[in-house]
Amino acid sequence: MNSNRGQYASAPMNNLRKKKARPARPVYQEGPPDPGPSQRPPMKRYGWLAAIVTVVLPVLFLLALLISSNILRIVYLAVTAVALLLMWILRAFARGARSTLTVIYLSLAVVIGIALFMNIQSPEARSAMGNHASAESEEQATPGPVDTSVTPAPTQPEEEEAPAVSAAAKRLEEFFVSWSQNDIPAMLEVCSPAWVNQQQSPKTELWNRIQLQVPAEYTVENIDGSDANTSRTVTVKVRFIRQADHEEKVYRMNILMLRVNDQWYVDPQSLDGTPVDEASEIQGTTTDMPASTKAPPTATPDPADRGQLLYYNESGGKYYHTTPTCEAVAQEYWPLTGEFYYSDINSNTYKHLLRCPKCNAPERP
Repeated sequence: MNSNRGQYASAPMNNLRKKKARPARPVYQEGPPDPGPSQRPPMKRYGWLAAIVTVVLPVLFLLALLISSNILRIVYLAVTAVALLLMWILRAFARGARSTLTVIYLSLAVVIGIALFMNIQSPEARSAMGNHASAESEEQATPGPVDTSVTPAPTQPEEEEAPAVSAAAKRLEEFFVSWSQNDIPAMLEVCSPAWVNQQQSPKTELWNRIQLQVPAEYTVENIDGSDANTSRTVTVKVRFIRQADHEEKVYRMNILMLRVNDQWYVDPQSLDGTPVDEASEIQGTTTDMPASTKAPPTATPDPADRGQLLYYNESGGKYYHTTPTCEAVAQEYWPLTGEFYYSDINSNTYKHLLRCPKCNAPERP
């Protein structure tokens, strides 16, 4: 070990101690040194612009979208453009926030712009604009001489209104419809209540009157009086089909309609008809008078309604009345069961009856 020491000029660790430490190289930076967080200038705050962007513009957008007003939509587009322009000029908010708000409000502006365009192109807006333009052109136009030689366009002739069907004719139609269906209960509902109350068996009595004949068709030839009267006589021509042998016969009937409590009823006593010889009528040799010129039941003229129904007390009554419950009669005799038509007032059966002044009965002709 001692023999090898002479080969080294110096010890390694010793040389290391003798070396001096090199100074660190300076790091050069471009621009002024960073003053640090505490020395940065404070960022300006634009509170009024933030209020416009976050409150005013969303409210305007909803109003412009819900209310169909072109003026409101134009105001929204103008406010949006001014707000975005000021935000970039003043460098308000952070750069990323500015970019995000710009994209959002440009998208909303596109929506409002489309709505504005569609509203302008709507037919209502075009017609309003056209009317406004035509009004302006009329105001600007110079009035010229009027040509009075122009022939007016031919007018279409007005259609004549069909005459109104009377209430009595409608009720008679209901009666014939029920008759054609052999519906006796429905026919009794249209029959005179006074006649129905006098019959022991109204169904049987009505069945005997129609004599198994079914009306195939009927024609109203004449209706005397008006719906203001208490009775009307309807002259009808009816074609019957007898159910037994299907024989067809034509009758002319003068059916009496009575008004009771503002409702019209058929008097079954007037269902008797007169046979009609159609061949003779066509040749003009018929002896029957036309319905409009037929003589009344009595030859004595009188202005009163000849079909009016009058009442009297069959148990020795001396007066005739217009109502079965006349106050001149004791209530124990109500209702009066005796009845007859004014046209028969001078017959031998009723000529002894006197007029009742209490119920204002019609005088004799």
